Amino acid sequence: MSQAGSGSNTICRGSQVREARSASGGKATWIAIRQTERQAPTMARALSTNLDDPAARPYFVWDEDLTMAEVRTRLASPDRRERALWMARVMREARYRDVWKLLRLRDVVADYAAIEPHLGRMRAFWRWLLDGWRDDGLLPEP
Repeated sequence: MSQAGSGSNTICRGSQVREARSASGGKATWIAIRQTERQAPTMARALSTNLDDPAARPYFVWDEDLTMAEVRTRLASPDRRERALWMARVMREARYRDVWKLLRLRDVVADYAAIEPHLGRMRAFWRWLLDGWRDDGLLPEP
């Protein structure tokens, strides 16, 4: 609960609370505001570029504490939607050369309609690449 009087000031830094007495001269009014701190979850393992280590935490999954083995399990999910979301995440966040360590071209082509909406800023790149390969006769028309 807080009370406010004229001329009162409250300064909060982190979870520290400082109270300032009213300068109105009469009855002192105190204000106390507690600011709750929200801390980002700490990750147990450092990010890794070693995609061959099943226990490593891949660099492109920076916001979840998953192992490479868990990422591979999600990429092999029988649920088409989950698989497409994770394929898009790899295509969007991983380095180009690492994409092909984790995904097969035929799977990307087959599931591209489900993957494309989740590519974000990389959508134009993947569209350009796949269309170019089709134009060059390297991929069949969809």
